[in-house]
Amino acid sequence: MNLGYFAPLPPLASGVADYAATMLRGLSWCGAVLKNQPGDCNLYHIGNNRLHAEIYTRAIAEPGVVLLHDAVLHHLLIGCFEEARYIAEFTYNYGVWAEDLARDLWRSRARAMSEPRYFRYPLLRRLAERSLALVVHSEEAARAVFVHAPSARVRVIPHLDLEEPGAAPSPAARERFRRESLGLRGADFLLGVYGHLRETKRIGSVLAALDALRENGVPAKLLVAGAYASEDYARTIRPRLETHTAVILRGASTEDEFRLLLSAADVCVNLKYPGAGESSGIAVRAMALGVPLVVSESTGGDGCPPGAVVPIRTGPAEAASLAESLLWLARDASARNAVAHAAREDCLARRDPDRICEELWRWMEAIQSVPIR
Repeated sequence: MNLGYFAPLPPLASGVADYAATMLRGLSWCGAVLKNQPGDCNLYHIGNNRLHAEIYTRAIAEPGVVLLHDAVLHHLLIGCFEEARYIAEFTYNYGVWAEDLARDLWRSRARAMSEPRYFRYPLLRRLAERSLALVVHSEEAARAVFVHAPSARVRVIPHLDLEEPGAAPSPAARERFRRESLGLRGADFLLGVYGHLRETKRIGSVLAALDALRENGVPAKLLVAGAYASEDYARTIRPRLETHTAVILRGASTEDEFRLLLSAADVCVNLKYPGAGESSGIAVRAMALGVPLVVSESTGGDGCPPGAVVPIRTGPAEAASLAESLLWLARDASARNAVAHAAREDCLARRDPDRICEELWRWMEAIQSVPIR
């Protein structure tokens, strides 16, 4: 089998690009992989942003296997379609009686990243019905596909480990980076928020939890490392970050810098609400590097065992839930170590790239030879 491989790839600053590059290396051990060229079977990496617009169009025109990184495509499509086409797509998914809702969503689309309604309507039907098969990272994402296309062929694989073995900085290098590059003192408790900064990262709740820690005597600092996803959001949150005395700001970084920044944290805060049924590359990298991870419980995850992550309630209790969990982790080093150990074990048990790629290759060979439509 020659595998056509369609994905954003580095140097694009995208979690999907990093994932696709790691998977490309693993699949290349299995057979011939043609980057952005059609093959006997095509694998399309599709996420919920405009980086994937051309790949989505090709996946509809030339059906293959879709690796669906987000179980919501609403934001991708509303950003690419004109009004009439968007309304037609919405009613194709949810029926002609939904036309008024579609028009309202179109008029309010400037709020699409923060309003839960846009996450409740994934717009998956056309892609799910057209594709030979779909790969997702969680049972939650699989259920979203089946709601839209009950006869779809779906395989669930965990988000693969993006870190090379032994990539974590040594304890001495970590402490030196914390001291010399971040200006931390030995007792400082560092929270880290990473990646594209947008409304769903819940930075307001993180700042509230940071203040609660400090009011309880924890010498907490917050590292925010990433670029703003939009200028509108930057205008909203940047003044709060820049004026807070316990916040350390870093913009986009190189691969090596990012690893140091992530490893420097005592806890990685990776909230996501509303969620899009996605699994987070940042979350998996934190787990692989042994950084305790807190996540929004509503995201569903991708089958992490109990104890490998710390779930945070969403809704009105979010800030209080986050503060309570962070205070526990700050005061209990053994708890942090237990969470980090469980996460590393999960990476070893389920997320090995070579094993995942070999299993995926064999599955796609079977699909290519006897496609089920």
